[in-house]
Amino acid sequence: MEKSARVRGRVKAGLFYPAAVMTVALGVMALMLLFIVPRFKEVFAGMTNGQPLPSFTRFVLGVSDVVTHNFITTTIVAAGIYGMFRRPPRPSCPRRG
Repeated sequence: MEKSARVRGRVKAGLFYPAAVMTVALGVMALMLLFIVPRFKEVFAGMTNGQPLPSFTRFVLGVSDVVTHNFITTTIVAAGIYGMFRRPPRPSCPRRG
């Protein structure tokens, strides 16, 4: 019993760093979509001379528009997706059979 608790603790400790990196990456991405990408949209508008932007650039600008104009909805959807993939907590005491 003590060995399994020790292994479980080491696994949790080992997963902390990837989880922290993912959280920071998502936060940086959200800040970029909310504040930096809209400024690039203004810059691109003056540079294209009537030519369309590349499709991936239009996609990123579109995602930024959706996130910026529907922030509350985007936050609720993101929280819902997080909740779907989160496992319910296991009972702390073992079941007796």
